[in-house]
Amino acid sequence: GFSGGCEVEGTLWSGPKLGAFEWRNSTSETSFRGSEVSVRYQPWRIVFGGVPAVVRSVSLQDVKATIDLRNPSDKKEPSGERGGKDARFPWQRLPQPLIDVTALDVTVLMPNDRSARLEDFHVHVRQGEVGTLSFEALTLPQDPRLNLEQVSGALSYTETGVHLADLTLLPEWTCESFDLAVSAEQFLQLKSTLALYESRIQAAATIGREVTLSLSEGKLDVERVGEDWFPDLPVGGALDALKVTLNGMEETWNRWNLEGHLSVTGPSYGGTSMQTIDLELVQAADGVNVLAKLDLDASNQIRVTASTPALAEKLDSARLPWSVRLDAAAPILNAWLSAVELPVSVASLTGSLAASGEGTTLGELDGELKIGAVSKESWQLPALVVKAESLVEDALGHRVSLHSEEDLVDGALEFDSSFGTYHGQMMVECKSLTRLQPEAQEAVQLSGGGKIE
Repeated sequence: GFSGGCEVEGTLWSGPKLGAFEWRNSTSETSFRGSEVSVRYQPWRIVFGGVPAVVRSVSLQDVKATIDLRNPSDKKEPSGERGGKDARFPWQRLPQPLIDVTALDVTVLMPNDRSARLEDFHVHVRQGEVGTLSFEALTLPQDPRLNLEQVSGALSYTETGVHLADLTLLPEWTCESFDLAVSAEQFLQLKSTLALYESRIQAAATIGREVTLSLSEGKLDVERVGEDWFPDLPVGGALDALKVTLNGMEETWNRWNLEGHLSVTGPSYGGTSMQTIDLELVQAADGVNVLAKLDLDASNQIRVTASTPALAEKLDSARLPWSVRLDAAAPILNAWLSAVELPVSVASLTGSLAASGEGTTLGELDGELKIGAVSKESWQLPALVVKAESLVEDALGHRVSLHSEEDLVDGALEFDSSFGTYHGQMMVECKSLTRLQPEAQEAVQLSGGGKIE
């Protein structure tokens, strides 16, 4: 429990005023002290304006609070319930009292010697006026680069909520607007616009119903973000499209409707770059679908699609059905490889390959990929055809074969995964290693095979 004392003024009819107070918890370092905490209310106003009209003012003066979360005494197990709840706000608007907070300090003690601290927090706002919100520092236990200093913004009341504007958080990061309000259906709504470098990102949420996130203006320079936040990652490019929509959140998570799209122009890592990357994700009643489009350059494209059927609320990854398909249309792949200075040369890559299964077990495998001539240093391999198929009547079930031009190289891998582990056999034959490495002095033949598990 708590022990301590304070000076008490006010009445039950108008509200209490606590002065020169100090309380400490007997089993932790949680404590509260300060010069004044007061709440003024007028109960009769409930007749005309409902509960939100009752509270007329809230004042905190020079309050210092320490909240110890290192040894919570009442750990509650999650109920496991998701969705199906009415998330409506109990009132048609937020209370809008006069708020006067001066020199509030809050320290939160966390496990593993972590802590968070808000220093010198001030708020002053009343109906019909533009007020202020500011604090000297916010120290977080994660990345020190997220710590904030000397932050201030304009605060005001709206018809059903509150509006915050022009809050500079970090260099190149400004919260241009943040709105918290109550919708006509009595759901809490949040809307925000963040100016991030030379772009703007908008976010909106209806609590318990839907969330949206989008790049509304400009392009986000990935290289500048990398330099500021991930200096060890040599990344580049420009995020020029981002949109995520999530709704149906009143249902269980597996019934949510999710649509996401992301596009990056000129993505690069180290010395490797490509023209564009497009990612699309859709979760609907019939399942989850993912599409990745990689445009290496104007002439070479790779497409990857993946999907699962409708998800169960409790996932069993060992029995989750899935399917994946690769489509390659890169007829002059060598031009792109030369441009990015990779140490291997591949003339082309065309064809498709599809696979499906359940968990880690492969069910179906089918397709054909044509790989143009491959070379690396002194080694040269002629064009190859890789063919994959499922063998219904074969004990091993799956076969991947490889055949080169001029019958120079032949290979086959047969395997089975029906028992959760992969086992099979492999064969490879090369008629002349000399033709693979023209600079070799002697002609050498290679053939053989064996089991692989």
